Amino acid sequence: MRNCLWLLLAVLATTGMWCYVERVLAPWQQAEAIANGEPGDHLGDLYHSWFGAKELLLRRLDPYGSEVTRELQFSYYGHELRPEEHRDQHRFAYPVYVAFVLAPLLWTPFPLVQTVVFVLLALATAASVVLWLRFLRWESPPVLTIALVLFTMSSPQVIEGLRLRQPGMLVGFLLAASAMLARNQRLSVAGSLLALSTIKPQMALLPVVWWLLWAASQWAERKRLIWGFVATMAVLAGGGELILPGWINHFLTTLTVYREYAPGLVSPLQFLVGAKAGMVLGVLLLGLLGVICWRFRREAVDSPHFCVVLSLVLVTATLVMPIMPQFNQILLLPVILLVFRDFSTLRQINGPLPSACLLLIGVISWPWIAAYYVLLCPSQVPQLPLLASFLLTLVLAVILAGPVRQMTRA
Repeated sequence: MRNCLWLLLAVLATTGMWCYVERVLAPWQQAEAIANGEPGDHLGDLYHSWFGAKELLLRRLDPYGSEVTRELQFSYYGHELRPEEHRDQHRFAYPVYVAFVLAPLLWTPFPLVQTVVFVLLALATAASVVLWLRFLRWESPPVLTIALVLFTMSSPQVIEGLRLRQPGMLVGFLLAASAMLARNQRLSVAGSLLALSTIKPQMALLPVVWWLLWAASQWAERKRLIWGFVATMAVLAGGGELILPGWINHFLTTLTVYREYAPGLVSPLQFLVGAKAGMVLGVLLLGLLGVICWRFRREAVDSPHFCVVLSLVLVTATLVMPIMPQFNQILLLPVILLVFRDFSTLRQINGPLPSACLLLIGVISWPWIAAYYVLLCPSQVPQLPLLASFLLTLVLAVILAGPVRQMTRA
């Protein structure tokens, strides 16, 4: 009965959230975009990479070059941006080998591509839930698993990623699949999927570094993960070099320029406390993370300590890396599942901060409650269900402090 109740709540949450998105959030966002002279999200985040890949593979044009950038700006704004227009330049800002991933879709009209990619990303995200459950060895009943999938698919973070057709959702799936494969000792394939996840380097960097450190710490048993990663990266980067010589310099230059125009290229810490203070805190957190990772680098992949360290890596990535938009919180999916699996234990471990676990329930449930409130009682704040998402990473960081402290004292 309890699992059936969870399923009922998940169905209600999914219905309410998607109704809110279609009836309130999407129209409000479109109206705001028109009022501010912005293009809106009709092309989403996929168009940059799809169009850049198409120009590269079919017309042999540099996707980082001015001609492709000009065409992208025409698609979004209807004109090429002038130097005095300090707006999102909508450049192609991905590693060039993203073109290999998108190659099968380059001959398809973009409206159809949007539909196909929406379905594929939705399936990949649902599969990520199942993969993380298996990685954590959470033997949840089928009804509860379906409920967890529905809750995930109706979260504001996932909905935003799906609406924008964000490649970061694919990265979330690749990290989940690589973790599950590593747990099953299929290390070569796990390494290959980690390499593919670098299509969004800012999302994948810290998890990849942790997995490589873990593999290198016991070379004889785990070297296949590193060889799989290196071989796949060689193919991806080398193939990119063949079709666009010097692409790495082009990519880094584009990122440098893009920082001036894209407010999303700051870390949540920098957004919260300012650029300089956020950078200092970020460095300190990375240093602390490095110490913890080094100490537990030899842990078996199926050990509780490994799960906690991986969770800490993912939480730190969402705090210190330049990944502000909500959809990047797909990285936190295994952390949330871990916390809810061990909820009672974590409340005891956290000592003076057991309320952090209860606060997490409030932060996670707030969007669904607020969505129904906005639907039933039209509000002057249409983005009300989105306001708590920024707290999610911070609350998870506080909760993880307890088991990390316990591990380091042992």
